[in-house]
Amino acid sequence: MKVFKFGGASLKSPEAIRNMASIIQHFKGEKLVVVVSAMGKTTNNLEALFKQVNQQEDPEKKFKEIVDYHLGISSQLISSFSARS
Repeated sequence: MKVFKFGGASLKSPEAIRNMASIIQHFKGEKLVVVVSAMGKTTNNLEALFKQVNQQEDPEKKFKEIVDYHLGISSQLISSFSARS
């Protein structure tokens, strides 16, 4: 069994996510455990968001930044997948 852990820079962009998928494809048919954690600087941004909430600051801008980052990558991956189908 092989264990892979991806996070941070290895998931920061559509290209990086495609690279992760390519790595996993090399082990097709083998028993794998694949662990993924936060993409890019998401952990840092979540910490900043919670700090703003705890200090009763307006967290909407930071929350929107986190959501937009993930939606942007998702939409790029989906559109490139759809283009191949």
